[in-house]
Amino acid sequence: MYKADFNAADQADRFIEYRRRLKENQNLRYRQRIFHKYNFHPPTNSIANSSIENNIDVHANDQHSHNETYQEKENAVVVPVDVEPMDAQSTDDDVELNEDSQSYVDPQSNEDSQPSEDGDHEDVFPNEEGDNTSEDHFLSQLVNFIHSANLNKTTTNSLLSLLRSKCSCNAGGIPKTIDALWKLLDIKFDFDTYYFCSMCFAELLKYDDVCPTCCSKGTVNSELCIFSLSNEIDRVVKSNIDLIRWYSIPENQLVADVVNGNRYKNNTSESCLSLMISTDGKPIVKSKNKQTSVWPILSFLVEIPPPVREHVNNTLLLGLWHSPVTPPCHLLLNRIVDNIKCLIATGINIVIKKKIMHFSIKIQLFSGDLPARAKVNQLSNHNGYYACSMCLFQGRRCLRPCGYHTLYRWVDFIQAPQKQRTQEHINICSKRLDHVNKNLFGVIGISPISSILSIPQQSTFDYFHLVLEVHFRYLLSEWYSMIKQNEKALKLIDQYLDGIKYPHTFNRKPGDFSKFNKWKASELRCFMIYIVLPLLFKLSLEVPNCVPNVLISHFLLLFIYIRTLRHFDKRDHIENMPPYIHVYLSYFSKLYNPCKELFSVHALIHLWQQAQEHGALAYHSLFAAESCLQIFEKLAHGSVILGHQMAYWWCIIRQLSSKHKQYSINLFNHHGIIYDNFIDLNLVKDYHQEFCLIFYETFSEFPNTSLRYHSRYQNSFILYHSLSYSRRQSSNSYTVCVNDKRNSLKSVIKYGECFFFFDMRNEPFMFFKRFTESKNLFSSFLKPIEYIPYWDIYINKYYQIVKHSSYELEIIPCSCIISKCISLKLDDDFSVFTPVEIETEHD
Repeated sequence: MYKADFNAADQADRFIEYRRRLKENQNLRYRQRIFHKYNFHPPTNSIANSSIENNIDVHANDQHSHNETYQEKENAVVVPVDVEPMDAQSTDDDVELNEDSQSYVDPQSNEDSQPSEDGDHEDVFPNEEGDNTSEDHFLSQLVNFIHSANLNKTTTNSLLSLLRSKCSCNAGGIPKTIDALWKLLDIKFDFDTYYFCSMCFAELLKYDDVCPTCCSKGTVNSELCIFSLSNEIDRVVKSNIDLIRWYSIPENQLVADVVNGNRYKNNTSESCLSLMISTDGKPIVKSKNKQTSVWPILSFLVEIPPPVREHVNNTLLLGLWHSPVTPPCHLLLNRIVDNIKCLIATGINIVIKKKIMHFSIKIQLFSGDLPARAKVNQLSNHNGYYACSMCLFQGRRCLRPCGYHTLYRWVDFIQAPQKQRTQEHINICSKRLDHVNKNLFGVIGISPISSILSIPQQSTFDYFHLVLEVHFRYLLSEWYSMIKQNEKALKLIDQYLDGIKYPHTFNRKPGDFSKFNKWKASELRCFMIYIVLPLLFKLSLEVPNCVPNVLISHFLLLFIYIRTLRHFDKRDHIENMPPYIHVYLSYFSKLYNPCKELFSVHALIHLWQQAQEHGALAYHSLFAAESCLQIFEKLAHGSVILGHQMAYWWCIIRQLSSKHKQYSINLFNHHGIIYDNFIDLNLVKDYHQEFCLIFYETFSEFPNTSLRYHSRYQNSFILYHSLSYSRRQSSNSYTVCVNDKRNSLKSVIKYGECFFFFDMRNEPFMFFKRFTESKNLFSSFLKPIEYIPYWDIYINKYYQIVKHSSYELEIIPCSCIISKCISLKLDDDFSVFTPVEIETEHD
């Protein structure tokens, strides 16, 4: 019944006519894509995909077009659908619609494509409302060309003059000078630039001035660009006002987010904007003779919901230091802090839709890696005494013959209760500093941020740097040293890593274990949070004792501690975490080198307190800020006055982008099937008989010929694939866990794979391959180094063993989907499924 007998010539003619119509209506379809965004409805007259028989010819055409034109890279949908610029490179092949359904256009025909690391930087003048004029498009291309070609003011004016002479019919639309161009685009360069000697930090009038004190002509001078904080806030709030209002309602807030932390709840009033500030450095010029770095001071608004909060367009740039040397704290922050104090005192008025809205300004937190925190906090560095910003733990030098490390031993910490550090104590110590007492309880100076926040309570540790880059990488180095001579173990690890299929949103995946030192933080995160425990378990079975079981039992406690604090669905979990880190630290020096019990190990104990104050670790990490550093590197060209260049182009790109971006609550409320023709109908045919039987059991009727099958489903920012998605390549966004609530007495968590999606009675459903859960719990194969209540509950929550060789077929509402899962194979019959809790965390 599935065979189609059609004439090949008729099919070819029909395909040619179809392609011709697509080309004729291409511009109209692109406009419709914008006009119909989020107005999803199935086409009423569509015959393609209405039945399996009717789809054979359409499917063949789709596959032919796909094989010729598509080499798609599966990437994350982290940039909201309704704020992405249209792809200027799209052709008529880019949108393969169901035939005879041209009245509907999928707004996500390119939804699996993620912007490059510099976000929306490549197209600096997108128009999000779909009403681009030819003049707007021309100016957009012109601005992009000026930046990419690195034209200076003189060459840009020459280019504009040439364009005006050659385009006499439209010369009135071409500005005469670059200043006229920015005036036409309403660009305001709202920053001030200051110059300093890089040796004595004396302020200079011009970048090329020679310091009269140092008289050094061979050293590059330093630049400090200070931005208008009020203008930056105004720009971001206007683009996000709808989301800010929506997220102020408690029902719309994430339990684990910053807005539900104690600090925000206790210190925030209505109509408040709270800043999360961070800084870090990145090398820009790396030549042998001249090396310079950039230190941007960035901020995000707590009131914008994640992940939109961390979009590059919503990043506030407070200041920027470019120099061959790291900035002194007072030079970097004094002017910025003065701007913040002024807004804290007066608040800010923002005109939105011809109405003035007043917001108060508060500081939520400051974050950075360990060296940046020490510099900004004006406390001892992480290798000195009293380095902790939260407690008065002195530390001690390690014993000879080493004697090179400052240790923060757990045994010393618990023997005498350590006093908590307070801002009042820091202020007293800073006032008593002089030429004799240069360090009192770790305080080495007066920090500018002490006047706007409490360093002990609001200077946070970044789990990206502290846990992943420092501590976990050290553990990997110790484990690798144990197995680097064991070829069987290394081969098993690499094969295991190569065999894992990740969701298409995972841009980086850990591979080649011998190169773990070169893994990026996102690869370390993936390895620690999802992969390492099942891998260690499999390794212990096939290559016993290559990693001692006691180390696995010990690491188990750190894993529960970090994965829980990274994201949680109930704040009560935070209070359960102290015993895990206490036991972990108590055994650390016994299992690893005692000289490695450094401040970075001690700081782990404060993470659960930080989560209480500021929410889960993932919601105030520096992943997004680190990505912004890549943008600044691409904003400047050459090696002269790079700080001014970066500030200059930041103003242009961000202002143009913000004027044409309005973030909508539809980003969070939208859910539904993606209507396109990227479906492998052979798979549908293979399971058609089973589907019909289960369809009847579910709905008491058989599917009629008008039922349409689809390969993707979207819920807010999360895009789910199915096994029938013809463009999924090697990604796995079809393995999911669901919470089946159809039984009124008990909900059931199920794990499996999605075959395809369909609409029934105005509700999306999926045809689901449910794997049989194993009677053996994953916790039964592990044992903590010391018993802690509820440890097994956490482990079994994060890992479920299923028998992938045994399954049942079901039809389940798409609303039951909890998240995607990563499937980690144990053997030929069993796999471990682990849920991807916050797929939208910045990658």
